[in-house]
Amino acid sequence: MSDHFQTLINHIGSGNFDYVLANDNVAGPLPEAWHSEPVPVSNGSVDGARVHTADVISETNRYHHDSEKLAAAIMRLYSNRNQAEPRDDLAAVAAER
Repeated sequence: MSDHFQTLINHIGSGNFDYVLANDNVAGPLPEAWHSEPVPVSNGSVDGARVHTADVISETNRYHHDSEKLAAAIMRLYSNRNQAEPRDDLAAVAAER
């Protein structure tokens, strides 16, 4: 996941994101014909952006997001945006910026 995020940083610059929402539903087989593997999720923060995980994958097509799951995950992030962060997370995020 950090490789994917690094690609964004390479294109638009560092320090533009507060959050990264990553899928954590990597169970179940993927079709062999597609020659792909789930992207491992980094914990904590990446380039100062806090990493949050949620199951956002469609159960009918594992290569697509489920729009309802994704919307619910985004709304949870939005609803919790003003809650205090644990001190360790704040220190790590501040050190990265």
